[in-house]
Formats: sequence, structure tokens, C-alpha cells
Amino acid sequence: MSQTQTAGAYRLVLNLMPAEPFVSADAKANSGMVAIAGAAPVQPTSASHPNHHLVVHVYRADGTAVAGATVSMTVTGTDAVALHVPVVEMQMAGKGPGSTHYGNNVALAPGSYTVEVTVGDGPAATFQITVT
Repeated sequence: MSQTQTAGAYRLVLNLMPAEPFVSADAKANSGMVAIAGAAPVQPTSASHPNHHLVVHVYRADGTAVAGATVSMTVTGTDAVALHVPVVEMQMAGKGPGSTHYGNNVALAPGSYTVEVTVGDGPAATFQITVT
């Protein structure tokens, strides 16, 4: 699942995928994510049993990926319980800075959710997602 919105000066692309492993920067892996900054990565094998990789790519108007941004993500389900995602700045293994994005692995039960994303002190973007 992928959705795009504009928030202030940025184009935000929200993606929801199966949970992804995090690998070290010196690993020779061609898959997985490399944590650059931010919160601790949640591995797919962690006690919280994350089943999804919820991330947002932040782009400038010229299409370049934004590195070093302060991104917040909050997921709210129909039960009104809010999950503040511990946001990791990451890159895809072997892809470098052009693949910079933000988010983490999360546990989401089937249902409908609102995902609010804010970059810095800019306006929030609100996405509606359905987990099956």
C-alpha cells in the first residue's frame, strides 16, 4: 500500500509493507534496512511481534529524498487508541542516501487506521489505511 500527500514544502509517500529486518551498515546485505538515526529499530523478531513496516519517504519539490528530518508518526485505530511510532531514519541496504525514509516496524491488527505524519514544525499529513 502506498499513498502520497503534500505537506508544506514536502511530498510525503506513506508505505505499509510486511515487517523488514534491520541490518548493520557494514553488512553486505542487499535487503533490509540500515538505521541511520532516531529511535531504536524494532526487529521483526521482537517481543511486540511487529507485522508491518510503516514508513514515510520525505521528498523536496525537486524529488530528492530529505535526510536528517524530524518526523513524527501517530497511528490511531477505530478504538481511538493512539500508537506513537518510534521513528527511525533509515536507508535501504545497499541503496544509500537516495533511499532515506522514516518509520519503523509496528504491530497492527486488521482494521482501519488514521496515520498522522509531521515533518519538523510543518503541517501534518493525514493518511487513511486499512490493514487486512
